[in-house]
Amino acid sequence: MVGDSGPSGQVANILRAAGYAVVLARSGPDALQMIRHRRFAAIVVDAGASGFGPDDLARVTEDPPPVVVLSPVADDANDVSTGYRDGARLPKPVSPFELVGAVARAAGLAPR
Repeated sequence: MVGDSGPSGQVANILRAAGYAVVLARSGPDALQMIRHRRFAAIVVDAGASGFGPDDLARVTEDPPPVVVLSPVADDANDVSTGYRDGARLPKPVSPFELVGAVARAAGLAPR
């Protein structure tokens, strides 16, 4: 699932082009509602998404999927995002190559 507030769903389009099935959430609450009813291999979310933090995720599921966080802060992209299981933090703008690789690793489709 992608919580993508970017221009024209750019993140979703990159992942679709890489062969991923993508469900697009338009807001944090929308994403949480989807997570209540469906299991996702990984989630991609913007760090600025309101209503979608680790605590919010823990309230809707006992076994949250890995989360890849896109952040405007160019911190260490290899750090696991605080509070999210098996996720990653990528600086924005993110390259398609980095995005696809991070999602593959988070979803367990590539070596870590």
